[in-house]
Amino acid sequence: MNRLAVVFIACISHFLLVQFGSQFLIPFGYASVIWPATGVALGLYLLKGWPVLVGVLLSFIVCLHSDTLISGLPPEVVYLLALISTIQLFVSRQLVLQFSQVPIRISIPFEIIKFLFITGPVATLLSSVAIYCVLSLYLPLPQETLLYIGVTKWVGDFLSVVLLTPIFLFLYPNVFVKKARKASAAIMTSLLSFSIICFVYFVSSNNFNRDKKQQFMSGTVSFVEQINSTQATIKLYLKALEAYFQASEQVTKEEFSAFTSIIQNTSIKVRAIGWIPLVKNEARAQFEASMQRLYSEGAYIQQLTATGIQSAPEQPYYLPIYYTYPLQENKSVIGLDVSTHPVASKSIKHAIAHQSFAVTDIFTLVQQQDKTDGVVVYYPIFKKSEVPSLASLIGFVEVVLELELLLDPMYTTERKSVFTYQISFGEGNVFSHPNYESGHFISHEVQFTLFDKQGTIQFSSSDSFASHLINWVDFIIVLIGCILGVICVMFVFFIVSFNTSLEKR
Repeated sequence: MNRLAVVFIACISHFLLVQFGSQFLIPFGYASVIWPATGVALGLYLLKGWPVLVGVLLSFIVCLHSDTLISGLPPEVVYLLALISTIQLFVSRQLVLQFSQVPIRISIPFEIIKFLFITGPVATLLSSVAIYCVLSLYLPLPQETLLYIGVTKWVGDFLSVVLLTPIFLFLYPNVFVKKARKASAAIMTSLLSFSIICFVYFVSSNNFNRDKKQQFMSGTVSFVEQINSTQATIKLYLKALEAYFQASEQVTKEEFSAFTSIIQNTSIKVRAIGWIPLVKNEARAQFEASMQRLYSEGAYIQQLTATGIQSAPEQPYYLPIYYTYPLQENKSVIGLDVSTHPVASKSIKHAIAHQSFAVTDIFTLVQQQDKTDGVVVYYPIFKKSEVPSLASLIGFVEVVLELELLLDPMYTTERKSVFTYQISFGEGNVFSHPNYESGHFISHEVQFTLFDKQGTIQFSSSDSFASHLINWVDFIIVLIGCILGVICVMFVFFIVSFNTSLEKR
């Protein structure tokens, strides 16, 4: 066969088998126990020589560059991994020539076992150790995880070599194995053994991973429930304040602080609770005079602009923050008009239009400039006896939240051992835990409603939980299956040889 044709056939067949094996990768990626590509490639190489190495190397380069995990490594590392995997075939051939007497007589069990041991466990161990060392240098994974990846590669490679490589040597004349009579029975036995082992492993590992996924999802349930419970509590805060201000619009600062301290649940960390009255333009001077008596002579209705906080211009009405609790940490927002706020104004209009709760997009709070994780929940209060509208609006009550401050107490040590999270809601509002990595081994998402916005909580498994995805038991199944497969193939050869001897007699 033309050498170029051999390169092409080796490249295409190896590429397709890699794609097939990639469907069964372990949760960490990088390796699979079901990996027929190595056994087939070695069989072709022993038959057709160096052109097969060229085809396999080209296939590896293409496959590794298209792998989302490996393509993130430096280019030289990708080429090194491809080279190591290809050199493994060359090493296998050299070890056979060095330590075995060729051609191997298949009628002698010791010679068969020696050949399979050299090309399988020994040669593949060398390449697996080399790949383990390379990945250890460039992947920020725990050593146990890296070891598991290395062992998985070793088991996958030697399983396919032991059960698939001999098939090619039985089919065509070669210098490594004497031509066997009636080899079809041994070939069928090898293929059947490989298929059964892969099927049993697939079922076992699939059940294991499914149970772990269910365990992971169960570990996120209480976190979601606590977020929903917190949201319900915040709504109760606002509803209680609604009843309070509808009962009496003349609430003093001291009364507001006292009532707020009573209703507030200290286990839920909020930045502030505030009262925002509607002030018409004609009442502005009187309102600002009231502010100056309460706070300082410099208090006035303010507006947030691109250049900073300035005195609010003339307009039909204002929604300035009048009371806030606790005061000391939030005093800088007193007088801030939220009706013209670049972010809050949209939620204010939505709350009035729907007479309901409205949460802002994530933004930087005036009183907390070093972080961008603030949101404010607004709830409009209307006069009891009138139809809800801007004309009957008394004002707003608000709950100011810092998402980090709110969520950190919920993210307990127990939960940290299971997942990391990212919360998104509305249009482009995303808050991620610092350790969150999208699709980190196991992922799960939950849809929820955050006041007036639809949201999603995305969970990814933590490094601690990922360590529980390591399943050494399945390797024992594969090793036992591989030994039984070899015994079955040798038994078939024994029967065929025995029958042939009887026929000669």
